[in-house]
Amino acid sequence: MNAGSSLRGGTLGDPEERQDSCYPSEPWHLEGDVHASLWTVSVGAVATDLPQGVRPVACRGRTVLTTGWAAYGPGGTLSYHEFLAAVPVVAGRGPAVSVIRIWVDDPAAALGGRAMWGMPKQMGDLRFERDTAFRASLAEGGREIAACRFVPRLPLPGRWPLVLRTEQMLHAALKVTRARVGGRVVLGRADWRFAADGPLGFLAGSTPLVSFRLERMVLRFGG
Repeated sequence: MNAGSSLRGGTLGDPEERQDSCYPSEPWHLEGDVHASLWTVSVGAVATDLPQGVRPVACRGRTVLTTGWAAYGPGGTLSYHEFLAAVPVVAGRGPAVSVIRIWVDDPAAALGGRAMWGMPKQMGDLRFERDTAFRASLAEGGREIAACRFVPRLPLPGRWPLVLRTEQMLHAALKVTRARVGGRVVLGRADWRFAADGPLGFLAGSTPLVSFRLERMVLRFGG
């Protein structure tokens, strides 16, 4: 069953300059599923995309990168699809996460994320499919940037709660946003491909450390 569609691609102007657009106020309550993988990458691959004054959590010149596909469905503030890449960081207030790349297929989600929390959201063409396996792809301007196939293997008992902070640049200052997320964790195998000349080309040919699905997820972001 096709759970997504090919929508408008490209970038958006400054949210404050878009007087004809609107987005929900914070906090956002989102519900759905996330398919994600963890990688080790060189600090140099991500350092230039991090906010000023923020450094990645690193060991011997390497850090952890999370890539994930999110399908937010009915029951939440907005329904849309998302692909992101994020890095654990340390700043003045301790451990947090910085999103270095993020694409969505809904203009309100893009504008709201940028205007309220400094998320570097762009519009992208996202396609999601789910039957026995989960498949997703991201394209810009008709060119595929990333794609993934996830096969579930091992469900873990219970629900897994997580409280975290994101740190992004907003109006030349560091914006700290709190989030609460919880869901059921299913470990699995994810096969990825990345365009070698794309924004995540440094992952081309790499194998993730671990992959999982966070299903029946509930996320409270901001506020």
